[in-house]
Amino acid sequence: CDPQSLENALIKRVMVTPEEVITRTLDPLGAATSRDGLAKTIYSRLFD
Repeated sequence: CDPQSLENALIKRVMVTPEEVITRTLDPLGAATSRDGLAKTIYSRLFD
């Protein structure tokens, strides 16, 4: 995955509705939660 896609995945939330696609930028706490979730998933897949 390219760095820009990873950054967007960690700092933005995308909601798809029948009428439109809504992109919302996360606050620093939300972005940190996304980062931590990704780290936990990677760790789990490597060692569990």
